[in-house]
Amino acid sequence: MTFAKFDIEKFPDARLDEQVGDPRDTVANYGVYVHCEVGGFKASSHYARLKAGEDGSINIGMGERIFIGCRYNFPVDFYDNQQGSCKILLAGSPDEVGTRRTGLWIDKAHFPRLAYEDGSLYSPVWYGTQRLPVGNHTLFVEMVLSDYKGALTRLYVDGKVWGESKEKNVLVSTPYSRLIWGIGGASDQTTKRLGYDISECSYWRMD
Repeated sequence: MTFAKFDIEKFPDARLDEQVGDPRDTVANYGVYVHCEVGGFKASSHYARLKAGEDGSINIGMGERIFIGCRYNFPVDFYDNQQGSCKILLAGSPDEVGTRRTGLWIDKAHFPRLAYEDGSLYSPVWYGTQRLPVGNHTLFVEMVLSDYKGALTRLYVDGKVWGESKEKNVLVSTPYSRLIWGIGGASDQTTKRLGYDISECSYWRMD
């Protein structure tokens, strides 16, 4: 098993970096946690995220079993402020080779979705029926990447299974080399700020 726990206190470093869509979208390090916040103005997309894999350390092939996790803290007004769908926790390819990602979204109705995207194609594979809890909690997404039926995409909240799918979870069989935590793809976040804290990021691969 390969395990990596990314040190928030040393962020940013060679293993964990930040990326924002606009200087007004922010990633702020408070030592024991990072606060990601976006929106409050019009833009083609809003994102404020942590990412790993830029150093070449991540290589997720088809059929491999992986877990991506975080400890998060949604404020009590998180859903009041959310104005559209956004990405929370993903594995994918670098932007320069096209947008190919699999993981966890929160849709515009405020429910979690497991999905994959390839360019402009967005394909949910599981629809949640209850909101992710506000406050301090843990999230894990388990994946076995496959472009045919028999894949696995599973969501855990505080160690309990919330939902899963065995539908294909990639469109093209290409290794993934990037992990992403935070807020992404929030193009509808035009009049309100949306943010939350992340105090732990982790990754497992079952060798």
